[in-house]
Amino acid sequence: MQQRQSNHSQKSNKKHNTNLKWLIAIISALIMIAGVLIYSSLKELANKDSVSPPMTNSSQEHAKPPESSAVNQPPLQSELEQKEEEAKAAAKSALEQLSLEEKIGQLLFVDMSAVEVEHPTKTIKQALDEIKPGGVILFRSDADTLDKTIAYTSMLSRLETAVPAWIGVDQEGGVVSRFPFMSRMNGNMAIAASNRPSLASETGKRIGLNLQALGMNVNFAPVADVNSNARNPVIGIRSFGSSADLVSRYMLPMIEGMHEANIPAVVKHFPGHGDTNVDSHVNLPVLKHTKEQLESIDLKPFQDAIDQGVDMVMSAHVAVPALDSSTIQSRKDGKPIYTPASLSKELLTNLLRTSMDFQGVIITDAMNMGAIEQHFGIEEASEMAINAGADVLLMPAHPARVKQHLIDAVLKGRLPQERIDESVLRVLTIKAKYGLLAENREMLEEEEQLKHAQEWIASNGDLEFALQVARLSTTLEGDASKLPFIHAKMKKLHIVGTDPYAIKLLNEAIQSYASDNKAVVTEVISLRALSEDEVENKLHLATMDTDEDGILFVTRDLQLKPQIQNVMTSAIAHVANSGMNMASVSIGSPYDTELLEGVPLRFLSYGATTANIQTVVEALFASDPPPGRSPVE
Repeated sequence: MQQRQSNHSQKSNKKHNTNLKWLIAIISALIMIAGVLIYSSLKELANKDSVSPPMTNSSQEHAKPPESSAVNQPPLQSELEQKEEEAKAAAKSALEQLSLEEKIGQLLFVDMSAVEVEHPTKTIKQALDEIKPGGVILFRSDADTLDKTIAYTSMLSRLETAVPAWIGVDQEGGVVSRFPFMSRMNGNMAIAASNRPSLASETGKRIGLNLQALGMNVNFAPVADVNSNARNPVIGIRSFGSSADLVSRYMLPMIEGMHEANIPAVVKHFPGHGDTNVDSHVNLPVLKHTKEQLESIDLKPFQDAIDQGVDMVMSAHVAVPALDSSTIQSRKDGKPIYTPASLSKELLTNLLRTSMDFQGVIITDAMNMGAIEQHFGIEEASEMAINAGADVLLMPAHPARVKQHLIDAVLKGRLPQERIDESVLRVLTIKAKYGLLAENREMLEEEEQLKHAQEWIASNGDLEFALQVARLSTTLEGDASKLPFIHAKMKKLHIVGTDPYAIKLLNEAIQSYASDNKAVVTEVISLRALSEDEVENKLHLATMDTDEDGILFVTRDLQLKPQIQNVMTSAIAHVANSGMNMASVSIGSPYDTELLEGVPLRFLSYGATTANIQTVVEALFASDPPPGRSPVE
């Protein structure tokens, strides 16, 4: 009996222990679940300004780039240092195998149109195999269809060169976008207007993955210029904004995004093209800032990019007398001109290389631009650029002639062999760092590459992402209490402007949106080529109703067109006096609003991409103001 009681007691204890274990397990599980929920909530709060890559299908994973273009997470600092050392070792080994002719070839980043002009009887591949350039840049004319783009990149990846060529492009997003068959990303100023730096990182990554899918391996972006001149004809909305800190705040994550996609970034245009009123494609601009202004404004984003580890810097064809007051006699008219930055040893070697401690590749802006071609012989300018400290010449006219000229300069002692080796070693180091020198580098056949690219473009979600960014960027200046501009009572909208392209975009987008949402119809009123005296008759305000009609002024870079500013301001004043319901949309530069103060509702789109136009039209019909804010003062 006592034995049975003892056994019964033991069984009761075991049951009690078992129940206790289950209770502990349940409590532990509840604690873990609560912890996960709390962590998820905190993580969501921490990342509330980020936009995840949208999926084209809720059950489909985000599309991957071609297998040969796998992207890894950013490595730790020690891994980065090891990668740098391995790249340098591979570059030194590759350098020892190159002849002088092959070394000089690495200093040339050519465009195909110049090669074709110089070799009219040869195929482009035959000509490139002879020149053996370090890189080839593609433009919209080379990449207007996906099939054509893949055919070129496949061919370029198989050139008969000792070192694989860079295949580059200017793919900044916004106004500088080269592929009409792909959705355009928002431009830099639109991204900054969103007030979310994470969107710059995501944009850089998406651009990088797109280039990988197309077979490209370098991007001439982002722009590091601080657009401090409202009348800058070449930078404008390509810049992130009008202050150095703001530019760095968005430029640095964009660089990081491109690096995450295994694409080297190229910051441009050193030492700064933001406060110029001359386009260097046409003539030589002069940046008249003092040293103090240069350090606090123009140079700061470049220094920030260097400190973050950017691989390449593009020099501008801009003269900066405060840093280099030397002059060169122009071939155009025999007069002395200040030395452009691309040809200045003071700027490229003493400042950028030494003082700012940049150890990567210095590449010039296009050597066929007016700022160089008008004033210098192309061969002489190329030699001057290398002597000044440039490592790579972008788009030299007559590349074969330039190559031979540089070979002769070395053989005759005008260019030291050591100077050439320094530049080639830097080029090879960056190529090694991004896998171009790898012995087991996998290359897809053209047909397979095309298939991968088609799948990628069809599923990458770029348009949805671009729309999300544009909705956050679209900006309203003026009286928000007057929203919505296009209201239920409005029956006719008169779209007024001087730019046919801008008018066409807005009219088509409004008609498309109105057909699904509102019964408003549109009328286009072009003020192009009119005098101020003709404006009143053209507007025919006497036939309009203040309740049922509205007037939308459309501008595009109006501040750059003084010949039509008076016409627009006269039209705005005339409408304001009539009491008509009016608003404006500025496609492109936000500086237009300086001339539109008489308009009570002023919408800014910061570009003319599909996403920019669609979202600014949505804002015209909306009751709430869009969330963007202008990144320029």
